Amino acid sequence: MHTLTGVADDFVMLARAATRRGFRIVVMLRRGHLGRPLRTPRFNLLGCVDDLRVHLDGIQAEFPNAPLFGYGESAGTGLAVRYSGESGKKNRFAAVACVCPGYDTTEGGAFSRFEPLLDKHLLLSVKNMFLRANERLLMSASGLTPSYVECMAAPDMAELQRRLFGIEGYPSLEAYHSATNPMGPVEGIAAPLLVINSDDDPICAPSNVDDNLHAFDVTAPRALVRTPVGTHCCFYEGKTITPRSSWAHDACLDFFVAVCDEPRYERRRRPKGKRVSKRPRRKPMGVDNNAVELKKPAPTLVGAGGNERIKAGDIKPVARSVRFSVDAEPKRRNRGRGSGHSPSMPKDGMDRR
Repeated sequence: MHTLTGVADDFVMLARAATRRGFRIVVMLRRGHLGRPLRTPRFNLLGCVDDLRVHLDGIQAEFPNAPLFGYGESAGTGLAVRYSGESGKKNRFAAVACVCPGYDTTEGGAFSRFEPLLDKHLLLSVKNMFLRANERLLMSASGLTPSYVECMAAPDMAELQRRLFGIEGYPSLEAYHSATNPMGPVEGIAAPLLVINSDDDPICAPSNVDDNLHAFDVTAPRALVRTPVGTHCCFYEGKTITPRSSWAHDACLDFFVAVCDEPRYERRRRPKGKRVSKRPRRKPMGVDNNAVELKKPAPTLVGAGGNERIKAGDIKPVARSVRFSVDAEPKRRNRGRGSGHSPSMPKDGMDRR
């Protein structure tokens, strides 16, 4: 699930990394992100849970036995969290990973804490993608309050969000926040959850994390990873001019594989009446003091969607562990998008093929 103005091409790097591990990839594009005008005068900056359920229905119809894993970046994490919280134990995602979430999107929350220059850039991008691209449709729609002209006059992202509730299909700003704020149903998330934030993020400010640490003080399987560098949704690695890999992508994929290999999850998704050879029990993901440790077993064909079919026999079994510090300053850095850096793995960390 993509960012505020994201498109499918934003996930090329993740898709390549996931495909190598045996996943199928589906990018769930929200209304207004398809590269063509809207058919109806309605969109939602954070996405619509009902629309997501339609996506998931289609995926499961095509791949009924494939486990699903939810991955979201920036604004896309809001939809992943909102859906997972509302669904509770009926969540169709076996696990969820969120990279650079903004947490609370109500008054004084994430939309009010963007760096000023980036706020102006996002404001222009959002107006171009959603408003100007659909000017004729939105101008001709009756009963929109606030109107198209009022939305176009918004001076910053926080004010634009306040004025979009009518176009997004809600009778008031309060109703909009009640239906879309990710932190509303967050306590209802039962699926394993991994959240990654960077303390130099100019979009999703560190104060967002500080104000919502209570979401991790629960008995549900959740892990928060904070890195000193990584900027917004980058976490790039390597010394090449063009980034070829993201540490966050690898960590999330390791997390999904570890969840899929859990014995209790294997029993839950095992077809009835079919004998499956027992796998040796492996230590699940755990947290100890200043580090998070993920056990990565043999890659399993998981995920759903996409056009390319991958056979499990084409994947060589590999078992290795991944360990990274969340407090220590990384030894190697590489500039990513914007002015941020990317945390790197220790020498005995991520094994790459």
